Amino acid sequence: MVTASDLVRQFGTWRERAARTPVYILHRGRPRLVLASMAVMDALCAPHADSAPPDSGRLAALLDGSPEMIVIADRSLTITASSRSVRARFGDAARPGAAFETLAPPHLSPLLAAAAARVAQSSQAELIDLPLAYDPTRPVTLSIEPFPDGIAMFGRPAGDTEALATARAERAALDNAMAASGDIVVTRVNARGYLDGPQDALARLTGVSEQALSAVRFVTLFAVQARVALGEAIEAVMDDATPRRVTADLLVNRGDPVAATVALAPLSRNAATTGVLALILATAGHRRRSD
Repeated sequence: MVTASDLVRQFGTWRERAARTPVYILHRGRPRLVLASMAVMDALCAPHADSAPPDSGRLAALLDGSPEMIVIADRSLTITASSRSVRARFGDAARPGAAFETLAPPHLSPLLAAAAARVAQSSQAELIDLPLAYDPTRPVTLSIEPFPDGIAMFGRPAGDTEALATARAERAALDNAMAASGDIVVTRVNARGYLDGPQDALARLTGVSEQALSAVRFVTLFAVQARVALGEAIEAVMDDATPRRVTADLLVNRGDPVAATVALAPLSRNAATTGVLALILATAGHRRRSD
C-alpha cells in the first residue's frame, strides 16, 4: 500500500513494484485505487460470455500474488476468496464458504459482521481497528470496501500507519539536515541505474536541474574515468546486498568537478534488492556556491 503523495514522489519505484504485484493506493488511509501491470489488467478485463460463471481462478491468482491480508465475501457475508497470507493465518476459517464474522474472536464477531453488512448495503467503506481470531491480543486495522456482489476486506497491523509516518518525518528531517550542510546528498538509484524521487539537494550541489537529473543515469554525473568503477560497485551491491564505497569526481555545471566519496547501500524489500541508496559526500576542493 502507498499514499497518493508518496506514489507521485517516487513513481519509478512504485511502478516497478506494480509490475510484480498490485499496489493499493490509499486515500485518507483507505485503499481507493490499484496500480497493476497490463498482464493483471488484461486478465481482469478479458471479455466473458454473460452466461459464463465468474472466473475464480483469475481472482485467486491475483490474491495469491499479493502479500496483503485480503478477504472477499458475498452479500450474505460468506467468504468467497482470500489471499495466501490470510489462509496461512486462519486455515479453514478463511476457506470459501466459511462465515466472514468468524475471522474475529467470538466476542467481536458481531461487530465485524455489522460493519461488513453496512458496507455491503450502503457501498460506503469503513475503517475499524480490532483483533482477529489468529491473534486476539493484537489489533489490526481493517479497511472494508465495497466489492462486486459483496465486500473486500484489507488488513494490516494497527499502528503501521503511525510508525510509517514517524519514519518518513525522521527521514525528511535527516534529508533536510544533510541538504543544509551543502556537502552531503542522499539519493536513490533504481535497478536500471536511474535516480528515483525528488533531487533538489543533488540539483543544488551539481547545478543540474531536477528535470535533467531524472533523465540521466546516475554514473553520468561523475567524471568519465570513475564511471566504470562506480557502475560495477552499484551492480555488486545489487548482486550481494553488501555496502561499498567509491571515490569519484562529481561533475558540476559551469564549475570545476568536486572530489567526492560515494557510499552505496542496498535498498531491499521482501528479501529482494530493489535499488541502491547512494550517499554523496563532497570532500577536498569543494567550495560552497551562494544561491
